[in-house]
This record gives sequence, structure tokens and C-alpha cells, in this order.
Amino acid sequence: MVFVNSLVIIANSGPAIDTDDIPRLFELFYSKRANGHGVGLYLCRENLAVAHHKIWYSEPDEGDNYLIKDGANFVIQFNGVEF
Repeated sequence: MVFVNSLVIIANSGPAIDTDDIPRLFELFYSKRANGHGVGLYLCRENLAVAHHKIWYSEPDEGDNYLIKDGANFVIQFNGVEF
């Protein structure tokens, strides 16, 4: 986890998320795991949105120039918060 201004970057060194799955990552009940329920990222986004914060998936080649690593990367932008 990395803090940059009002952003928190959560990254892992595992495989990136399949390009076809990215548009559905935050959908309720969407999961690629055999026993997954598909509520985690949905609830995360909804809870952050209540306070006008944002979360998104980012890939190294998207130009998000703040320490994006190889693997899966999620960026949380906290509105009105400085670290």
C-alpha cells in the first residue's frame, strides 16, 4: 500500500486482471472465484462513494503516474483528505 497525496494505491505482484473482466469488477455479484460472492469491491465502491471518494482499477500502461506496480492495482482517491 502506498500513499500519494490524497491517493492510496493497493497493489499486488500477482497477475493483472483480465482485460475482459475490468468493466465488471465493481458490479454486485460479479466474481471469477469458484466460491466468490462478488460483493467486496461493490461494497467498497459504494461505501467510498457515500463520502464522495472514488476507487478504480489501474494498469501500469494507463498513464496513472503514481507508483503503479505490475499485477492488480486499485487506486482510492479520498476527497478532501491529505496524507
